[in-house]
Amino acid sequence: VALFEHAAVRRSFAMDRDDVVLARERLAAAGVQWGIDGAARAAAGAGTDATGTWMAARQRLLAAHALGEDEAVFVGDLVTTDAVGASAARALAAVFELVDRLDAMRALAPVLDSVAGWRGRLLAHFDALFAIDPRDDAELAARDGLIALLTELVDAADCAGVAVMLPLAAVHETLVRRVAETGSGRPWLGAGACVAGMVPMRSVPFRMIALLG
Repeated sequence: VALFEHAAVRRSFAMDRDDVVLARERLAAAGVQWGIDGAARAAAGAGTDATGTWMAARQRLLAAHALGEDEAVFVGDLVTTDAVGASAARALAAVFELVDRLDAMRALAPVLDSVAGWRGRLLAHFDALFAIDPRDDAELAARDGLIALLTELVDAADCAGVAVMLPLAAVHETLVRRVAETGSGRPWLGAGACVAGMVPMRSVPFRMIALLG
């Protein structure tokens, strides 16, 4: 849900800040803890109990919305939550759509693909999660930066004549390293707090600067 703190993510799922607050409250009531489902927990070596997973919460919330009861009730082995109104249902639908898209990305973990193949996959997932505002220079720069990094990897593989099939973890590790190497030249955040390293910053665009250490 923290991803909805990004305006581009809220825009992609037609959410506003009030929707995010409402969704958080309903998810807390549904007891979401961690894990997509029991199978995902089992894969992480944490048993198969699905209690507190996203899918268990989805079932509880859907049942509550369908039944329209003011208080939680038993439906077989399932315990619903309190009533889920129309506004909450709409916000939760967006959250679970995001969860489904992230789960689709998780499913890519065992996939092997070329560097060029991963470039296409990752950009497609990026565009599915982030609706970039063409008037926002920072958002445009973030996407352009990702494209540049991925293109750089493709060009390097082509120059080296490398046609090896790679897992997502290898591409992710390389991207994280490259972002860290070039991070000081990235655009500043347009709002909120920006945490940065101790490097020369003569053009920091903030009214208040805090030095920690």
